[in-house]
Amino acid sequence: MTPDRDPQTRADAERFDLLEHPERWPEDAASQARLAEILELHLALQAHGPELANATPTPRRFRSSSWLLAAAVLLAVVPSLYALSHIRSLQTQAKSRAHIQESARRRAELRLWASFFEQSRELIARFELEPPVCGTDREDRSEERALAMALLQASRQLDAQGAPVPGAQITRHELQAWLTELSLEDGCLTVERAAELRQLAQAQDLQAQARKLGDLLKGEGS
Repeated sequence: MTPDRDPQTRADAERFDLLEHPERWPEDAASQARLAEILELHLALQAHGPELANATPTPRRFRSSSWLLAAAVLLAVVPSLYALSHIRSLQTQAKSRAHIQESARRRAELRLWASFFEQSRELIARFELEPPVCGTDREDRSEERALAMALLQASRQLDAQGAPVPGAQITRHELQAWLTELSLEDGCLTVERAAELRQLAQAQDLQAQARKLGDLLKGEGS
């Protein structure tokens, strides 16, 4: 069962039906006036309906919703992208600093090895020179002995670092053995003992090996 419509709505609907049948219009003046108003509105809509339809703005509900959604996504994504970019920048800087620090550590290590070989070479070369005497048939090698003891300490420290280039550890061990021999002697050596130390260094070619490695490591550490 269809519910009763509002009396005014029903009356308006009936009058719209009468618009196309003027012969059915009632003779009541009030009703005819009401029909005339409706007819005027009806004719106006027919005349200007297309223009009003074209001028009616397209609903932007979904477009606005899409724009708002895109804006919300941007508000969420842009900070995340910035944070990601910032994190990557920090990681790159950290890697760069780590590389710089590692390179600096490596150069310092090479310079220490180069200094050890260079000073060992100079010490061996001093045995080729005429030393001061400290008694009958004795050579004063107290300065060389003190230097040998210092170089032994440096050699032990280098042993924990590992060889920077092939052959460095072997030569260091040979030099350390020679330095130990010298450090165990008194500062005032007999001529015979000094000659033995010179011959030991010459037999192993310690001076040349120390010069070669010293020059090599000095160049890599510069």
